[in-house]
Amino acid sequence: MAPSADTRADSYRKITAGPGFNRWLIPLTALAIHMCIGQVYGTSVYQSRLAEHFSDDPLVGIFGQVLGPIFGGEDAAQTAVAFFAFSLSIVLLGLSAALFGKWVDSRGPRMAMLASAACWVSGFIVGSVGVFTQQLWLVGLGYGVLGGIGLGIGYIAPVSTLMKWFPDRPGLGTGMAIMGFGVGAMIAAPFSNIMMGLFDDLGADPGDSVGFLYLTMAVAYGLMMLFAAWIVRVLTDDWKPEGFDPEKKKTSKMVSAGNVTANNAIKTPQFWLLWVLLFVNITASIGLLPQAANFVQDFFREETGGETFAQPEVAAVAAVTSSATSR
Repeated sequence: MAPSADTRADSYRKITAGPGFNRWLIPLTALAIHMCIGQVYGTSVYQSRLAEHFSDDPLVGIFGQVLGPIFGGEDAAQTAVAFFAFSLSIVLLGLSAALFGKWVDSRGPRMAMLASAACWVSGFIVGSVGVFTQQLWLVGLGYGVLGGIGLGIGYIAPVSTLMKWFPDRPGLGTGMAIMGFGVGAMIAAPFSNIMMGLFDDLGADPGDSVGFLYLTMAVAYGLMMLFAAWIVRVLTDDWKPEGFDPEKKKTSKMVSAGNVTANNAIKTPQFWLLWVLLFVNITASIGLLPQAANFVQDFFREETGGETFAQPEVAAVAAVTSSATSR
């Protein structure tokens, strides 16, 4: 059971749910946050544009000569862009989730969602400046570092909140949150192609269209994440779902009745065995994501060289594939 809100920070007391609050509003906050940050799985649809845009950037030469053999990329520009515009954000996702986990729990979901929104939106804005000025390191600082921190904080805040609101249906609660990540990618990928096409028609350079896309997403995602932070609530110490009796919960040999703190968990071999398992699994799948759109286009190509999918369709299929392989 969650500790009393009165013993926590002011950020908890201000968002404690009142009598009659509908807990089914909480999944909406999780979906909104995860649909926004799930955009990271749809970045492959503009990787080629950025690679061409930054082909003369000094960092591309460094990647081609030094890091190219390590990463195995034949195209130095593609390798550099994939690192700064995707891989770096995924690394920061994991690091920030681990480092800020206790802070998220102590300050509450609203504060965490606001912090996530600030970092995620700032990442798009700084990244767009990097695109317009053709400075790849700014894209890495913005989308990679700032955006990655926003990803990590935004990823864990809705999940922990949902689990507390749905003690009778923990699988449903977490599943609804994670579903938003995949849905976000599925929507963001074709939306990105549509918006870049629109900016192209308005006369923007193909690379600059990505910068305008970043600004568009900063506004749209900022509004969605602020809405989620506005409606999120935490439960009181004595709240429980109607008809739910914690003493009658179904038991399972796979589920422990004990409670282990994070500090104690990292001292156990079971934790590190599970960590290695997840690390290997996720590393293998995440490595495919930057080139997901290219994979789909190459695989579903007619013998004459034409493509069987239109760009929005390719983007949607790539996003679904990306989300599925990374889980």
